[in-house]
Amino acid sequence: DVINGGTGVNTFSQSTALVGAFAGVTNFQTLELAAAMTQDISKFTGTTFTEVDLNFAGAFTVSGLANGTAIHGLTGSTITAATHLTPSSTDTLTIGGLTAAGSTLTAVTVNDTDTLTINAGHVTAGNTLAISSLNAIDVDSIVISGTQKTTVTVAADGAATGFGNTAERTISVDASGASDTVTFNENAASAQKISYTGSSSA
Repeated sequence: DVINGGTGVNTFSQSTALVGAFAGVTNFQTLELAAAMTQDISKFTGTTFTEVDLNFAGAFTVSGLANGTAIHGLTGSTITAATHLTPSSTDTLTIGGLTAAGSTLTAVTVNDTDTLTINAGHVTAGNTLAISSLNAIDVDSIVISGTQKTTVTVAADGAATGFGNTAERTISVDASGASDTVTFNENAASAQKISYTGSSSA
């Protein structure tokens, strides 16, 4: 089978995971996962997705990500793990919301990401994007931008939770690109140092 999205910006939607490599999907930019699943997006060998939309209030594991991929979630979505196709010390990922009226992601685990961007995604100005439990043990830089209100709560540090329990490091949180309020709830017991840059609103 061949499914060609053609010109423009196109969305390919699936409700069950693709297991084997498949080259028949071409010219799509967004992958919509319409049910909870584990999906290696590199199995789609005929196209490169730049956005993954989690259109279901459930748990997702997404792997095979290219640098700069954006993942957008509904309220109740959980990113159990999001990992890159070729892990390195410069992995980047963007997290945002999927609903214009606001999205609260239950938990986000992005443990091989070094630079994490948090922005509106599809959340419109003045509405809220919230991450209730963030795990990012490799992260060195978090960039928060957009016109949405943003609330991020970091999980307690552990081997695979929070900001990790390895040697102390400094993590940059830069909200200078945010035009509405930003609340960043750091775990008080964390061994990591946090360097904050705010804006007139954050």
